[in-house]
Amino acid sequence: RGSLVPPVRTVAIEVISDAENQLTAAACVLMTQGEKVRRARAVWLRREAPPQSSEWGEVKVEDYNPNAEEAPKVFMSEDAETLTQHLGETLELLDADILLTYELPETLSRLLGKKGVAKPGSALARGLCRRLTSELKL
Repeated sequence: RGSLVPPVRTVAIEVISDAENQLTAAACVLMTQGEKVRRARAVWLRREAPPQSSEWGEVKVEDYNPNAEEAPKVFMSEDAETLTQHLGETLELLDADILLTYELPETLSRLLGKKGVAKPGSALARGLCRRLTSELKL
């Protein structure tokens, strides 16, 4: 007979910011209690836009195996705000019970940027807090 309590979902996250406290890079991984494989791994990088190419990129077809670890996903943008929004949306989708980081105040400071605030209803506020009308301040 199975437990009525859902497994605990833990997201480990680390964030790097520049001298102006804008997101430069972030990485996260999701682990679910009772499972040995990591369910989600992602990296966000802020970088210059690559030169435009008229050639087609390579297309890969992969077989999905639900028992295998997922390959890490990489998201790149030249805009820190776009990366922060995408990171917030990802955290919201992962719906972690526990947020694990080396130093929580520093990580939140890097995520919240110069203003130190995530407005109510923003992707980042929804990703970090289950109270949808909460404003997060540091």
